[in-house]
Amino acid sequence: MSFKNYHYLIVLIIVFSTSCKNSDKNLTENVSVEEETIPTLQYKPIDTTNAKAILIGKTDVPYNFNYLNLLVHTGLFNEVSNIKKENLGDSLYVEFQKLDKPQIIDLIAFEEGDLPPLFTRFYITPGDSIFMEIKNHKISFSGKNAAHYNFFQELNDPFHEKWGVFKGNFDQYKNDNTKFYNEKKKILEEYIKAHPEVSEGFKEQTYATLKYEYLFHLIYPRDHQDQAGNYQGSDLDEVLNKMQFEGEISMFDSEKYFDTINFEDDFNRPELLYNDYFKRSLPKYIHSVFANAEVSGYSIDNFINERDFIKNKLDDDLERFAIAKLIYNYHEAGLAFGQKGKTLIEDLINDYRDDFSKNEDYVSKINEIIFDLNSMDNKLSEELLDEKLINLKGDSIKLKDIFKNDPSKFKLIDHWASWCTPCIAEIQKSDEYNPMLKENNISKVYISVDEDLEKWKQMANQLENYTDKDQHYRFADFRKSGLARIFLQLGKTKNSYSIPKYTLIKNDSIILSTNSPRPSEQEEFLSILD
Repeated sequence: MSFKNYHYLIVLIIVFSTSCKNSDKNLTENVSVEEETIPTLQYKPIDTTNAKAILIGKTDVPYNFNYLNLLVHTGLFNEVSNIKKENLGDSLYVEFQKLDKPQIIDLIAFEEGDLPPLFTRFYITPGDSIFMEIKNHKISFSGKNAAHYNFFQELNDPFHEKWGVFKGNFDQYKNDNTKFYNEKKKILEEYIKAHPEVSEGFKEQTYATLKYEYLFHLIYPRDHQDQAGNYQGSDLDEVLNKMQFEGEISMFDSEKYFDTINFEDDFNRPELLYNDYFKRSLPKYIHSVFANAEVSGYSIDNFINERDFIKNKLDDDLERFAIAKLIYNYHEAGLAFGQKGKTLIEDLINDYRDDFSKNEDYVSKINEIIFDLNSMDNKLSEELLDEKLINLKGDSIKLKDIFKNDPSKFKLIDHWASWCTPCIAEIQKSDEYNPMLKENNISKVYISVDEDLEKWKQMANQLENYTDKDQHYRFADFRKSGLARIFLQLGKTKNSYSIPKYTLIKNDSIILSTNSPRPSEQEEFLSILD
């Protein structure tokens, strides 16, 4: 099994929101869309020149270092940033730059063949020099603070993926996860006794990682399996709505389910802002529990309720993080596709403009949203409509001719790739949402970012039961494509993209959104048409 076949594990480990990411710094800047109405953010760098740490590695399988990810947690998501990495065969050199606070970092090393990737976490502090060895498919660390680095590797051996699975009973699910959480805490307690040299910071952050991973699983029940058979979580709102629709539950007692959680004690903790699971859990608990929404979902009323809750309950860095996630989550859910929702998001971005500018990752993510907001209801230029795409037969065809051959009022462009597991999973749900598309006069066009022609054709053929093969296209030259820059939200703000991504076009030229909700999220998707 190749590196890309394990992409679902990157999705599982890196983010709970499933997407595939890529980057290319050689894409053309020549695009034609109306001038932006909201100015993009500018990053105001802070001085962290002396905040560094070094990792030196050796491996008996050089492939491990060819595909190695180190994930820091200083931004809105798990970001591979401020890291200088060099590898030569079986040797690795990594310099963590701008490491201004101690934190827990994730490490993923891919294996050849059918072996699953190696995964661990380690606690790192500015000034650390770490030696890592991968031998016989196991990771070990040494160095002055070795006890800070090896706990999670020891923890993973006896307790790999034993969190509870939700099968319709919330009490049982909670009990299963509580039992597992207590077992993990006990192992940490024993580890600290055996390694009294560990710092208070290690204890605080490591206990927090275990605790908020537990809380995350409560708010995000593991209720379904991916293609590889691994259990994945769903939003609590989605689980409850599905159960109520199917008549499996009449009421959910949230006070009982979350009886051990108090916002002030558990979430007003700025010292945990670089902790992965704390950052995953905070926005979800605000949305589903603490903001006291009368109706679940991502409505205008809930947006205002959450916004005011955050402003009243959080300060400084925590407030900035929670507001940025609020903007991101509601934009992803489709709130901005109505004029009132769009105005609310624009106003909130402008209110926090100076605050966001202090974090490079916030600037990047918010600028993506600004780019999308500014492209709404803009028209594709003749230059873009004349750009040629390639169909499965190898013929080239202009975008405007693809649209001309289809009388539908709306065109939904699905940006995908043969190696993107979430993209394919969404396509395979098409039987669920095709009636909704047909009812609203929406047709689908598939534009792949694949650069491997044969892999694209092979996967398109495998999906013939879910898609119209005559509507499959790829960019003639992705690196020079103006359409790629517009549709994938590259613009002037970044050189990376994430998929799946959906562009909705009205009347063959008006861009309603370059970041539509997924069509399987039917209620949110339909909000674009209002």
